[in-house]
Parts: sequence; structure tokens; C-alpha cells
Amino acid sequence: MKIQVYIIFLLTSINSFSQIKLDYIPNASTSRIVDTLFMDINNDKLEDVLLVLKYKSYKNNLIPAGEVARSLALYVNKGNNYYQFQAINKKLLSLTYNPIKAIDSNTFLVINEPTKQDWNRYYSYFTYAEENHDWLLSKQEVYRAYYEKGEDFERKKLVRQILYPTKERIPFSEASFEKLFGDLRNIVFKEVLYAHVQVPKAYIYQSRDVKTKKYLVKGDAARVVNEEGVYVQIIFYPDPKIAKIKKIEGWLKKEDIVILEH
Repeated sequence: MKIQVYIIFLLTSINSFSQIKLDYIPNASTSRIVDTLFMDINNDKLEDVLLVLKYKSYKNNLIPAGEVARSLALYVNKGNNYYQFQAINKKLLSLTYNPIKAIDSNTFLVINEPTKQDWNRYYSYFTYAEENHDWLLSKQEVYRAYYEKGEDFERKKLVRQILYPTKERIPFSEASFEKLFGDLRNIVFKEVLYAHVQVPKAYIYQSRDVKTKKYLVKGDAARVVNEEGVYVQIIFYPDPKIAKIKKIEGWLKKEDIVILEH
């Protein structure tokens, strides 16, 4: 028999305390609630609740194999302030910050935001599937966070997006950060830079100080792949209607170009 657990939450939206009843809290003796989100997660017009749970102590409570420090539990509102446990994921909240956001009446977003050298932001969208009463991974996105030169606020650029067909969607409880994003973790995506020619003719160098007869004209844009001293290494893709050469590689002088991000 499940024992009802009474939890007190401070609801800042109404600036008062509200008592709710949870029928079950996974690992209640070894974890604590660190975040909550009230939203309708099953499209029944009632506000349900998502709880982020964290192990109280890493030293005293060892994390079981295959799990991470934080887990996310879903509860459905059954009325009269009673919330019934539905599912828990112990493998998705892998990084430092884990915002949980409501997207619509049956979709919520889980974000993994790291620190240090990993500037990626990992997004997982879960949508309620009424036919099997489960929440399935419907979309995955990875954003590269960066700062504009001279500006102190963070911007984000989408670097990967995967839309999951209905038959290939992963159940909420089975989604794993390492399986979804392990290939990108700790990879810092570099912005794509282009050298825009600002002179009538910008001669291409085979190597630094070895000039060729090839050149780009004003208005041409070549992708920058390296930068050394007064030169940048570029790849240029000519218009196939004009030139038979598929691509040109070499070096340009910085004084002949302006480097811009695309």
C-alpha cells in the first residue's frame, strides 16, 4: 500500500503556502526535492507536478550504477490536492543546471546546462502519448552558447536538431543523457567564420609567402579554417555555373578581407 506523503511548497505566483499530497516519493530517504514545475502534462486541464530530486549526499548515499545525481519524477493531479506518481527518469539530468519548462498542454522541455568548458545546451522535449499513457521523447536539440564580442550576455545557436517519428520515440523513463548526447558532450562548437574580400583582387597563397596566380574578387566569401599571423587559411567554393573547379584551398592576407560570422 502506498503511503501519502504531504509536501509543503511555496507558490510564489500566489505568494502563499499550499499543501499537496504525493502518494509516493522515489528514494525518499536518500534524496531531496530541489526544483518543481506545475503544468498540465497529460492534457486533462489540471495542473500536474514535476519534481527534480537530488541525492542528499554523494558520500553517504552512493549513486547506483547507471543513474546520475539528479532524477525527474512526474505526478498527475487526481483532484483535491492529490498527486499520483507516474514515472521517474534517473539518467537524463546529467549536468549542472536542469531547467524544466512547459511548452504546451502535453509537452515539457528538459534542459541540461553544464559549466566549465562545455558550452553546449542540451534540450529534450517529451510529449504525452494518450494511447499508452506515457511521455515520449519527441524532439532533441543542441545549442551552442557563446558571447558576442563587446557584449556581456549569452546567445545560443542551434547546432543539432532531431525530430523523432512516433514509432521511434523513447519513453520518458528510458531516456539517457549519454545515449542522446554523449557524442557531443564537452565538444565546444566553433562559430563558422567567413573571409569577405574587400579589395578588387585578393591573391591566394599556396603557403604563407608563396603567392599563386589564383585570386578572389571583391564580394567573394570563403570559409575560414585556420588563422596564423597575418594570414587566414580558407576554402572557397566557386559557382559551378562559372568554374569547373569544385573548391579552392589556400591562404589569404588579412589586410585583403573582413572576417564575419555566418
